[in-house]
Amino acid sequence: MQFMRPLLVVLSLSTLSIAMPAAAKPPAIELRLVAPSGGALEPPLLSVPADGVHAEASGSAVLVVLPPSVAKTLESATAQNRGRSLAIVIDGVVESAPVIKDTIRDGKLSITLRSAADAQRLARHLTTK
Repeated sequence: MQFMRPLLVVLSLSTLSIAMPAAAKPPAIELRLVAPSGGALEPPLLSVPADGVHAEASGSAVLVVLPPSVAKTLESATAQNRGRSLAIVIDGVVESAPVIKDTIRDGKLSITLRSAADAQRLARHLTTK
């Protein structure tokens, strides 16, 4: 009867490389006023990680509900800046820049995009954690 030697395999961590995905950073939502002279954006009025909001697509729009603490800041900012354009910036991209017509009191925003597909894409992006 012949005994087989156990096979011993040693892997050195220096020779084994496993690609681990970088921790995904949640998208950030910034609300910035558009400068009265044109397209330049002013510093953010507020910034919130997307994981603190609720977002849902409805047709070609995305309905976004901000947390109560941020909603109060938005209420104050929109009350003071009626008639100005408010850029909605997500991950550094201006998704929409509507004119502030009235004070936003409830922290609810509607971002109207070109198509329902664009709205679905943005809602998925904002709700992916």
